[in-house]
Amino acid sequence: MTQITIKRITTTNLKKDGTPILTKAHKPLYRTSIDTIEEGWISALLPYELKNYITGTLNVGIYEEEFNGKMYKKFKLAAADVPEGWKRIQNASVSDPIVESIPETITNADQPF
Repeated sequence: MTQITIKRITTTNLKKDGTPILTKAHKPLYRTSIDTIEEGWISALLPYELKNYITGTLNVGIYEEEFNGKMYKKFKLAAADVPEGWKRIQNASVSDPIVESIPETITNADQPF
């Protein structure tokens, strides 16, 4: 894991044509790009928005992925930096009130990493 300093974050849940980004199970994904001091721009598809991290530091795993013959920098969040609400939803039982407000329980299989 690498600690990065965030300059700016952009997040969208829409493709270029305006349709939503969805998993195979039709759950929303967010294309998140982070401008960092150390690595430049890095990106990931996440099942939640990173609204709380506007500036500051974050622990991420950085790797490169090839797409259309070009290498792109990608990241994975450290478990300690996953938003608390997301952890709670993943670990919730059916009787938990937060699960009752969500149509389907989110599992590890729904995560893009």
